[in-house]
Amino acid sequence: MALPPTSPPPRAPAGRATTLDGFAGFVCRQLQVPLSAVSLPQGKGQHLVCVVSAEHGPQTDDLSLDFPARPHPFAVADLRTEPAVATAWQHAPWLDVRACAAVPLRGDDGAVIGTLWALAQQPRAFTIEELGLLDNLAPLVASALHESDPTEQARLHRIIMDNAPVGIAVVSLEGRLRRFNPALCTLLGRPPEQLLQAHLQDLTPAQDAATELQLAQRLLDGEQDTFTIEKRYIRPDGSLVWGELNVALVRDKAHRPRHFVMVVEDITERHRAQAHLQELHAQLEERVAERTAELRAVLANAYDAYICMDASGAVVEWNRQAERTFGWQREEAIGRQLDELVVPPAHRGRHRRGMADMQDASIARVVDRRRELPAVRRDGTIFPCEVTVTTLQSATRGTLYAAFLHDISERQEAQKRLAESKRHLEDLYENAPCGYYSLDASGTFVDINRMAAEIYGETKEALLGRRSPREFFTEQGKARFAEVYPRFIREGQFGPEEFDLLAADGQTRRVSVMATALYDDQGQFLRSRTVIIDVTELHRTRQALQAANRQQHLMLDNEMVGIVKIASLRVTWANRAFEKLSGYELAELIGRNSAMLYADPTAFQRVSTEAYPIVHNGGIYRTQEQMLTRDGRRLWVDMSGTLLTADESESVWMMQDITAMKAYQEKVEEMAFHDALTGLPNRALLLDRLKQAIAGTARNGKHVAVCFGDLDGFKAVNDRHGHDAGDRLLCEVANRLQGVIRANDTAARLGGDEFVLVLTQLASPEEVHLILARARQVVAQPVALPGGQQAAVTISFGVAFAPDMGTDAHRLLDTADRAMYVAKGAFKSRQAQQQAGS
Repeated sequence: MALPPTSPPPRAPAGRATTLDGFAGFVCRQLQVPLSAVSLPQGKGQHLVCVVSAEHGPQTDDLSLDFPARPHPFAVADLRTEPAVATAWQHAPWLDVRACAAVPLRGDDGAVIGTLWALAQQPRAFTIEELGLLDNLAPLVASALHESDPTEQARLHRIIMDNAPVGIAVVSLEGRLRRFNPALCTLLGRPPEQLLQAHLQDLTPAQDAATELQLAQRLLDGEQDTFTIEKRYIRPDGSLVWGELNVALVRDKAHRPRHFVMVVEDITERHRAQAHLQELHAQLEERVAERTAELRAVLANAYDAYICMDASGAVVEWNRQAERTFGWQREEAIGRQLDELVVPPAHRGRHRRGMADMQDASIARVVDRRRELPAVRRDGTIFPCEVTVTTLQSATRGTLYAAFLHDISERQEAQKRLAESKRHLEDLYENAPCGYYSLDASGTFVDINRMAAEIYGETKEALLGRRSPREFFTEQGKARFAEVYPRFIREGQFGPEEFDLLAADGQTRRVSVMATALYDDQGQFLRSRTVIIDVTELHRTRQALQAANRQQHLMLDNEMVGIVKIASLRVTWANRAFEKLSGYELAELIGRNSAMLYADPTAFQRVSTEAYPIVHNGGIYRTQEQMLTRDGRRLWVDMSGTLLTADESESVWMMQDITAMKAYQEKVEEMAFHDALTGLPNRALLLDRLKQAIAGTARNGKHVAVCFGDLDGFKAVNDRHGHDAGDRLLCEVANRLQGVIRANDTAARLGGDEFVLVLTQLASPEEVHLILARARQVVAQPVALPGGQQAAVTISFGVAFAPDMGTDAHRLLDTADRAMYVAKGAFKSRQAQQQAGS
């Protein structure tokens, strides 16, 4: 319930201007509220320590609220709907609070230490943006509360320093320790009296000291605020201890260097663990290489011989591969004893004992186990054979034994070929990007699409403004992120690179990440444009190459990634995913020229020219191209290829549909570089084209004109007819300006009623006058507005020429802007003279 004031608001003591008052005044101005306040917890309620009126300035702060501090932001549009809040403000009836918004203030440990209030004296709703402004201001106000008690701050700093588990020290600019904590003495193995007499260079190996001095100089030169390195320290017994050193430079109010603050963490055990992990990793790589060599033998024998026999050992089934392997035709083999056909004479007794074991349910050492046994061909040749036997139950024949056999005599040769192509096969199975997100300079999500959120296993709301990709990476991925992200902000390019991602939904995914940076007009980093691809299936496919022949078949015939083999530019094989992608059945593809898959013949020729030297030199070629499907549709695919065989006769290509990702990227680029209302290029695209045009003047000797235009009379149209009519007029002006310029020129909108024309390849500056005269003429024509009304405006231009007046795009635009205001002033003067003459 709204309470009427019972007395005028008390005034604060004269001259009071605290930091809290400044923040409260800022809230009044930004949210356009009459009052703002700061309160601290007091018992079960709160105590006001600051109240500021937008009209009268600081007020008395000796007030109490019978209302506990809430841990989350909230807003009450009308206190009559919140009796608890209304009752609390009854203790200050002269403030006449009718509506409020509040956010908690938190200390360094996350605990609530106060509340920041925005107060209205009439019911009003607070927007999400206004609550967000309060929430963004809260950390600054909390910091001001902490800084208000320097004695307490010093005591807390001393307690933290003395009890910290890491070494902390204050170091003079000359490199001597002035203050340090017990943890640093323990880490360096020296008593305090030794450290007070020591120089940092005395405690450090020479090669580490040089690096540290260089980084310290960068702090003194103002190139950076802090640095972190891993270095060694020398203990009195000559042993070395590894430490992670963090150094910051402290400056006085005049910005002069005062001293360094260093924090050192003992990471000696971490270094030992890393060395052990590297040794284990090397052993793992060796085991993987051994398994991969075995896999190559399986790939060389894609189909097994299949033989089925009954309990007596008589053959009941014999497939074509068995015919090729053993030399017996099916008609000859059916009904004969298996040992007469495939078992060498010296091993037939052992074979019969094995048949007996299979019929004994208590013995399980034969069935469902893969074994290598000697086998004999029809011509008497004995060769090693890999055998797996499985039992089958037949209603008519009882128990049958199905055996899968294949010749492994060529395994050694296959292993050698597999070792040669191992690197190609592992790198080949990468996938195309489909997730998109943006990070700010701190690495926090600021924008993300649905697919990327699904990859991280979280909702958009849980990620945006709250979390960073580094939180989802493995320890190795986190270290890599910390290493490359600052360099990415400077250089603007990253990836593609793969990481292991521990998603919030509990799944572990393999992802590929690549990104470009977006900067503002001053070259300051704004955000990343990051594409992330879930390549988990591809990664699993690569791992599946180490499994048996059945696993290899499932991998190649997956539904996720299209795979096609090409020899002499003709298709020799494709999996089901590729059939689905292209629309062709396998029979339609075999033997056909791969050029039919390209949407553009020149693209086929370009890929063939670029890929041949890379692939035939043992590399992997990767690109993105448009594919033409059987029904004539054009799909964007991410494709990569490498040699499949050592004789360079056959290559294998992997393709994935990225059409949706391409469309999304084009939409993002369109939104980033074009004006949302008129569709004209915005400032970013204008500056890019202007820079290109200026660069061209050095080559062609021509001139470039930058024409900065501003509409005359536009505000009157807005005031009289409304903003919808104004928008209609701006769109029509944009269309007319676009129709005046040539194909190689640019028309852009900077915002409001400001337009810029960039006229290129001018033989002389005088050519621009004819174009601008035409532009003024078409702009001055009446514009039909909604409702059958009309309006007319004119346009004033200011012109700057390159290279005559400079070659810096920003300065040329500013010069043209100033010239436009001169022209606008001259126009108004002529208009006034005409009115006076009439």
